[in-house]
Amino acid sequence: MTNNETQVRTRAAVETDGATDWPRLASLVVGIGFAVGLFYNVGFFLSLDLQLFPLLTYKDHLATLVIFAPIAIVPGLWCIGLRSDRRRRRLASMAAITLAILTIAVWVEQLATRAAFETPVVIAAGLAALLLVIYCAAVLLDRGLRINETPADAAARERAYTALSVGAMGLLVFVTMLGAAQAMIATRSPTFDTQLTLTSEGPTMPASTRKAHVVRVIDNGLLVVFGDTPGRIAFIRNDGIRMVSDPVAP
Repeated sequence: MTNNETQVRTRAAVETDGATDWPRLASLVVGIGFAVGLFYNVGFFLSLDLQLFPLLTYKDHLATLVIFAPIAIVPGLWCIGLRSDRRRRRLASMAAITLAILTIAVWVEQLATRAAFETPVVIAAGLAALLLVIYCAAVLLDRGLRINETPADAAARERAYTALSVGAMGLLVFVTMLGAAQAMIATRSPTFDTQLTLTSEGPTMPASTRKAHVVRVIDNGLLVVFGDTPGRIAFIRNDGIRMVSDPVAP
């Protein structure tokens, strides 16, 4: 092989290594987005009532991703930037592991003692889970895009694949925890400021208006808690609602 051929191949390899692998990036983003949408809803209905999970359609999973993406994009880019430097990556990983251990310990302690989650604890656990979901997604993107960069030694390769496995497991665990925390917060609202006008059930039953708190809007209807039955969750199909009235924000 001549020197010219060697230089051309070397230059091509450098350009290939430096370019963004767009198909792989797209597949990673789609896979992470699917996991976030699905497991968030699993956690939400595990906390709420798993028997209600079949009410969801694929549109609800997509809606979860659409809401989550704008919230996560800025801190996600910041997490990827942290991982661009070896020293910062080590510190960020140690901080994420510490936060994960504390969050899981609090969650398990509450479940083990069968204690009711206090609202401040739920909010703190939900915020911690959100940060950990974003960081785990950043780990998957970072490692997934560099999966072809084979390290020189076996130990480095093992660390790379371990990071991918831990990131994937962490994403599934903490996005499920995030969904559960959100369900707890949504069902604990002390205000019933939404007025629902329900359609009549027959010629002798006029339309009725009831005050409620909307727990979640899904494709087929609403999950609500009525003010006159605060301990129960009701599902109202779209064809059973004549009007939804909310107060205007000041």
